[in-house]
Amino acid sequence: MKLIKDLWHGDVPLVMTYWVYGIIFGNIAGYSILYLMDGAIVNDMISGVLILYIVFIALLVHILVSIWRSSTNYISNKKSEGNSAFWGYAAKVMVALAVLRVFIAIMQELYYLQF
Repeated sequence: MKLIKDLWHGDVPLVMTYWVYGIIFGNIAGYSILYLMDGAIVNDMISGVLILYIVFIALLVHILVSIWRSSTNYISNKKSEGNSAFWGYAAKVMVALAVLRVFIAIMQELYYLQF
């Protein structure tokens, strides 16, 4: 639980938060959840799919907030040292693009549900 809390507060170094938690763990967990939601395991269980959606969204929010906060700390530390904070800004751009991508995906799904 301490690691989850440290990630949430941005206390884990950016390189670990972004690459290990965000990319590696996020992809493994995300694709596993999507596989389960695709019907391989919970084919006719609407409640199971709903629970997996909630877990997926919670994981996504946790990952994005963790990366954002870690990059904020990275930028602050690099600026105080007088060094380039490029990677902190790059991580924030990637988080913003991920949020935009999720928003577009949700809007597309809502559009298709109308027809």
